[in-house]
Amino acid sequence: MGNGAVTEPDATRSFSMTLPLTDGAKGETLRVHAQGFAFTQDGATARLTLRGGGRVTVKDIPTGSELDLLQTLELPASPATTYQLSADIELHQRDGTVGDGYLNILAIDIEIT
Repeated sequence: MGNGAVTEPDATRSFSMTLPLTDGAKGETLRVHAQGFAFTQDGATARLTLRGGGRVTVKDIPTGSELDLLQTLELPASPATTYQLSADIELHQRDGTVGDGYLNILAIDIEIT
């Protein structure tokens, strides 16, 4: 998602998925890893939010950033549980600025340990 030098102050995208667990053991952890890239300058900021199983993780990216992202959401790996997972990516511009920003998610990886 890009928001370079536009008149709109905000850009957002979201996606969701359902993850049914048919197996798992007591005490194991489900980890959802979102990997991507963020670039912000001239007053633009970005945010990545992951939600699932009643838990939320947020990664704020300040202006002047250029970085690879890895954000992880940890949940208990309970058998016979269906998780509703979602991710939101947002770009924002401060009032009166025309900042450039870019944020993407390249991969969603899931592990149980």
